[in-house]
Amino acid sequence: MTAGGGTLGLLGIATRAGRLALGTRAVDSAARRGRLALLVIAGDASRHALGRLTPEARAASRVTVASRRALGQALGRSDVAVVGVTDVALASRIIERERGPAGGDDSSGSPEDPEGRMP
Repeated sequence: MTAGGGTLGLLGIATRAGRLALGTRAVDSAARRGRLALLVIAGDASRHALGRLTPEARAASRVTVASRRALGQALGRSDVAVVGVTDVALASRIIERERGPAGGDDSSGSPEDPEGRMP
């Protein structure tokens, strides 16, 4: 699923509130501590960046945003490839927003399962 501007706005607020883990190291740390509620990945993130994530981090529910540049701009930083949402309520809100008002009909043809995880 691909995040729109509303999701980027929520992520911008979340970073100021300290509810995000920025970068692969921070995301891995959050996953090891059981605090990773959602993985946000830039659509143009390299396989190398994703490959550096631990299996625990890669197993998290995820959404994809347009680009590293757009994600970074939303967070007040330069290009960002990977972000972890550590707030469960915020993660739920982002997932709900991305699935739309129909409540989960993802007709995008993506290989994600109903839980939002990639195979």
